Amino acid sequence: MFSDNVPIFFTSLVQGLREDFAHPIGLVQIGAIGVNYLIAWLLARKIHQYLDKGIEKITVHMRLISSPAHFAIMLSYVFWLLLVWFCQVLFKEFTIPANLLYMTFNLVMAVIVIRVASFQIKSTFWSRFVYVVCLAVIFLRIFKLWTPPLKCLTFLNNQNVSSKYPANQIIVGF
Repeated sequence: MFSDNVPIFFTSLVQGLREDFAHPIGLVQIGAIGVNYLIAWLLARKIHQYLDKGIEKITVHMRLISSPAHFAIMLSYVFWLLLVWFCQVLFKEFTIPANLLYMTFNLVMAVIVIRVASFQIKSTFWSRFVYVVCLAVIFLRIFKLWTPPLKCLTFLNNQNVSSKYPANQIIVGF
């Protein structure tokens, strides 16, 4: 019974994504995502140039923990995330659908988490674990499968009320 619904479900998901990309509103969202990335990249590039000029004057013990290039890359992702969020709010204010913007926001957030984890976590196992968890969350969010696990965790949390940190609140934080 469940196996009969799987192809229908994936077909409807692919069709929904295709409609999001081909619809004129989807093209506006893709344009907004591209322009946001360009603005974020230009801002990060200017900050990188400023840091490169200033790093020659700084002594060795005062340098950044990360290189200016890595800092600029992370900053470009943060700028992009903020600009995509701004576009989401703007589209919502004008009652324009923003499905691709939500998807892009989730992808950029995952990229930021993966980059920070790969840079800060020294253990290969744990950095790959964070990578796999981020990919699973992104897969669930893109294919609109995020709410069933949340409902399941909410149900499990309601069964066990004595927990100090409810599992559903931790997962919702993602």
